[in-house]
Amino acid sequence: MNAMGVRVSSWLILLLLAMDSALLWAAPSQHDAIPILLRRCTMCHGQTLKDGGVDLRTKTSMLVGKAFVSGKPEESLLIKRIVSSACPPDQNISMAGIERMSGRELQTLRDWIKAGAPEVEQKLAPQKVDPKAREHWSFQPPKRAELPKVKSAGRVTNPVDAFLLAKLEAKGLSYSKEVDKLTLLRRVTFDLTGLPPTTKEMGAFLKDDSPTALEKVVDRLLASPAYGVRWGRHWLDMAGYSDSEGKRNADMIREHAWKYRDYVINAFNADKPYDQFLLEQIAGDELVDYADADAVDANVIEKLVATGFLRMAPDGTSANPVNRVEDRLQVIDDELQILAGGVLGLTMKCAKCHDHKYDPISQRDYYSFAAIFKAAYDEYNWLTPQAFRNQWKGSSRRHLPVALPAERKAVEAHNAKIDQ
Repeated sequence: MNAMGVRVSSWLILLLLAMDSALLWAAPSQHDAIPILLRRCTMCHGQTLKDGGVDLRTKTSMLVGKAFVSGKPEESLLIKRIVSSACPPDQNISMAGIERMSGRELQTLRDWIKAGAPEVEQKLAPQKVDPKAREHWSFQPPKRAELPKVKSAGRVTNPVDAFLLAKLEAKGLSYSKEVDKLTLLRRVTFDLTGLPPTTKEMGAFLKDDSPTALEKVVDRLLASPAYGVRWGRHWLDMAGYSDSEGKRNADMIREHAWKYRDYVINAFNADKPYDQFLLEQIAGDELVDYADADAVDANVIEKLVATGFLRMAPDGTSANPVNRVEDRLQVIDDELQILAGGVLGLTMKCAKCHDHKYDPISQRDYYSFAAIFKAAYDEYNWLTPQAFRNQWKGSSRRHLPVALPAERKAVEAHNAKIDQ
């Protein structure tokens, strides 16, 4: 091939590549543009604040506020304000926990508006989780097992004994001999209350030769306030209970966390059914009408306090430099891990970035699970756990100003003395 032929072939290849690139390029949709606005702009133009009457959360709300001119990005108020650095104002950047829009993000908005701000239906990728993986025994309803027959049937006092003895006898072993009464009392007392028995309790148990002596001790210990303290700790550990936020050097004190701690202790002491116990902690605010009631009562307060379960994750967003979307998403992820690991018994953390490698949990499952709590944990309309100096005007705290009438009177009386 001569030089002219080589040049012609090269131009044809370049032309085909350019045409192919044009065919492959697709205009951004709302799925590309809206997340940018949510992250960069809705602190001033969103659910809580609508500065200038502009709401940038949806295409419809933007048209109402005349934020853009379809097909004409450079004539759109939104683009003009961003290009001129008027939005966000310099004084708002640190206070609102936001960052300026990158050049790539700005170009995406320009392209979206230029294309007429298209809205397309999102097509979900097919689930990659193998259905057979969900047939694992741990995902099946439990079935009552038949009790095994054992040689030492006389030592079976409950079904658990039968299973333990069956395993021991298979290896030529059996239970150790029964302990003396004092050792038994110490074990059961430590187990149920975390405390040793008193001298008086030891004397009473040693004198009681009735066949129900141990049963009476157990009933007494279960009725003791120390029982809830001892066993409530297991749930509080799972929930991540802490009296401080658990983040940053400041590690701010959670002034009202003790109320949730006491709720858990009281629930154990009241022998509250597990389904009710769990329901109150996940959706206690949906079980009572605290917003429109003339006065709240102890039941309303209890249900609201129970939802402290969903606020136990480490949270350092009570400060401007660390109150960004990334920090908020970390708080959400930590709380999801508490709920998934503690209640569902699943390691969901891997599915945040990709389909789980071992458990049958897809990435879509993770974000569907997170969406359930969007009303309480919205990274774009964040409620800070604490009030702090120079707090952004659009920020709200997570505290509800509700109290029993007697508590309100006590506060008012105390404040009246201070004001004198």
